[in-house]
Amino acid sequence: MNPAHYDYGDPDAEYRALTDGAGLVDRSSNSRIEHAGADALDLLHRLTTNDLLDLVDGQARGTIVTNGDARIIDVLTVVRRPSRPLLLLGSEGRADAVLAWLDQYTFGEDSTPRDISGETVEFTLIGPRAEAVLRSAAGVPLSLEPWRYSVAEFGGQHVEVVRTASPAVDGYEVIVTASGSSQVKGALAEAGAAPAGVRAFDAYRVAHCVPAYGRELDEHVNPHEANLLPFVSFTKGCYIGQEVVARLDTYDKVQRRLVRVVARSSVSSLESGTLLMVDGQRVGELRTVARAGPVTGHEALAFVRRGFWEQGARSADRHGRELRVESTEATAP
Repeated sequence: MNPAHYDYGDPDAEYRALTDGAGLVDRSSNSRIEHAGADALDLLHRLTTNDLLDLVDGQARGTIVTNGDARIIDVLTVVRRPSRPLLLLGSEGRADAVLAWLDQYTFGEDSTPRDISGETVEFTLIGPRAEAVLRSAAGVPLSLEPWRYSVAEFGGQHVEVVRTASPAVDGYEVIVTASGSSQVKGALAEAGAAPAGVRAFDAYRVAHCVPAYGRELDEHVNPHEANLLPFVSFTKGCYIGQEVVARLDTYDKVQRRLVRVVARSSVSSLESGTLLMVDGQRVGELRTVARAGPVTGHEALAFVRRGFWEQGARSADRHGRELRVESTEATAP
């Protein structure tokens, strides 16, 4: 099992590191693709939801890979690295799907994507002290604005650092070769980063209404439903799935939305897949349930139907336990 799937003993303390200090999450199971070729950026621009043509060296941008029905294949961070192939940071286990999708729509372009997930390790550093930890580990000034890329040296190892921002997790992605990962992890820990496991990270996501692939996102969900419109350009023109995304926006046809729901009392038995009901009518379904932090087991992400997703709307599970909609969009940490 990948280290990202482990907890380190005290999920509540790990959650506090993410919110009050600097928490380090091993996300090596995420996909990482190098995309070489003179046409690589133009191809991604034409195929994905966001405008990428003005991306310059040292910049990163979020975009969404959708199929013809505007269902989400993956959410990518596209990084333009100086004098190197593009770096595509994606979700756990989605490299093959993205590579197959790129191959399907490549017709003679100079475009060579390659899965480097197994060759590299990815850490996510989150929290108000994250930047200070990076500066200390690097031993030199290191300050990144949102959606910027830089290189540094931690523990004698060359690393790449990408700053992202909501609606993805607001933090720093640190990428290093697999052989150098232990040195980099040690350098970050020595600088003040505390390891955070899956329960703490899930609680962090729930608190900020941030979806994850395989939990809230899959090929049955569109960008409107998942509150991912900051990664969608409505002015760039055509891309795969563009007509559906535009029609949903123009005619206000979105039928469900991802929200954060809060239970009225302790509901430690709530599980992913729990149905939400109003007057015997199914109105939603829980996905990720928080298991760490100050409201352990009281919060969850859920897809809720139109008419029931407004702030303060109430529903109940099949046992009659009441849940209230607390937020309806991703919030910056």
